[in-house]
Amino acid sequence: MKAIRAVIGRLNDIEDWFVGILLLAMIFVSFTQIVLRNLAGTSMAWSDPLLRNLVLWVGLLGASLATRDRNHITIDILSQLLSERARSAAHVFTDLFTAVVCVFLAIASFKFVHAEAATGNVLVPGLPVWVAESVMPLAFGLMGLRSAGYVVLDLLVAIRGNDGGEEA
Repeated sequence: MKAIRAVIGRLNDIEDWFVGILLLAMIFVSFTQIVLRNLAGTSMAWSDPLLRNLVLWVGLLGASLATRDRNHITIDILSQLLSERARSAAHVFTDLFTAVVCVFLAIASFKFVHAEAATGNVLVPGLPVWVAESVMPLAFGLMGLRSAGYVVLDLLVAIRGNDGGEEA
């Protein structure tokens, strides 16, 4: 179990760094664009489409990070009144719903990206549009997998209670 947690911890660190690097890239491209427009009277024609797609990446991967840490938006009125087992049972239903929706979104976005790849459109020189849009099935797939994992954990807690004081 320790080895699995160590691998997951490393993957989480890589994911955190990747989102941070993307955010820094957004800041750098935006800053460069502002400087070029104000000081040189020119701009990089490809920067606006690139920035839009970087926002897409940061937003969707950020949503995946929120799902990972269970910090996504929830309405948490009733769960405060429930016991730990009842709260876990309620989480099973919400996480299962989330997993199903994310799987459908991953499939739909995969089809969209596949269709986009057939067009041959280019975002910036050397970068096809489908590569930039590939974050959609990736992020929805990750969120679906994480939600499915939480379904299993919550089922275990709902059935047996929290074993050994570990957090689900």
